[in-house]
Amino acid sequence: MRRLYSEQLEVRLNLHSQTSRPIRLELYGTYGCHLCDEAEALCRAHPGLELRKIDIADDADLMERYGIRIPVLRDPASELELGWPFDAATLQTFLQNLTSE
Repeated sequence: MRRLYSEQLEVRLNLHSQTSRPIRLELYGTYGCHLCDEAEALCRAHPGLELRKIDIADDADLMERYGIRIPVLRDPASELELGWPFDAATLQTFLQNLTSE
């Protein structure tokens, strides 16, 4: 079972921006991961983004898939992923690619 980390919080950010519909992404990581916190902060700077944080620690399959790659942003609709390290410019390009499909 996938457990949301950081107090099981789903973060919704300023949903009206460049697109008429929000971009829904998953952020795979673990509780206490400072890189995951950095990735979340970068995501918070982008209006129109819904971020679902998923803790991989309690799921063997997710741990195998993402364990050494976290944090990883994933678009569940297209299954495209953006693995760490990424900066604001890389994230912006990723989001633009998602909205241009």
